[in-house]
Amino acid sequence: MESSSIRRKQINRRIALPTKRRAIAVLCAVFTLSSLWAPSLQSRELYIGDSAYDFTLKSESGKNLRLDEQRGYLLLVTFWASWCTHCQRQLESLIPIYDRYEKEGLKIWAVSIDDNTREAHFQKQQLQLPFTVLYDPERVLMAKYHVKDIPTAILIDRDGRIQHVFEEHNKDLVNDYEQAILSILK
Repeated sequence: MESSSIRRKQINRRIALPTKRRAIAVLCAVFTLSSLWAPSLQSRELYIGDSAYDFTLKSESGKNLRLDEQRGYLLLVTFWASWCTHCQRQLESLIPIYDRYEKEGLKIWAVSIDDNTREAHFQKQQLQLPFTVLYDPERVLMAKYHVKDIPTAILIDRDGRIQHVFEEHNKDLVNDYEQAILSILK
C-alpha cells in the first residue's frame, strides 16, 4: 500500500513539473509579446531637453513622414481628434502662428488619433488647415509619448529635442505657443 502511494506521488510530480514549466513558458511568451505591442512599456516618459522619439506616420497625402528627417526644422507635433472641440479650437489658433513662422522653419504636424482617417481628413478640409495632418488611429505614437489628453502639443527644436509640452488648450495658450516658438527661433 505504501509503495503504491509513493508511486502515485512520483507520477504526479512528473506530470506537475512539465505543466509548471509550460505555464511559466506561456507567461514569459505573453509578457514578451505584450511588451512588443505596447509601446508605453518600451518607452520611458520624456522630459524637456530629451531627444524626441523617432517615428514614422502616414500623412493625408499618403506619404510616410519621419521625425528624424525633420532635423533643422522647428516642429510642433499636436495630437487631436475630429470629435474634440478643444482640438478644433487649438488647430484654428495654430493657423496664424504657422503662417507667421513657416518661412523661418516652423512645421506643424497635426497627429489625428481618429479611428477613421476620413473623419480627420474632412475636419482638415473644414478648418482649412495649411499644415500637415498625420494619422495614428491605433494611438501607438500617443502611447509612446505618454500623451494622456488631447489636445497635447509637443514643441521639438531643430536638433530633435523636446522644448515644450502644452497639455489641453485654452485661449491663453496661444500666446504661450508663440512665445515658445520665438524663444527657439532667436
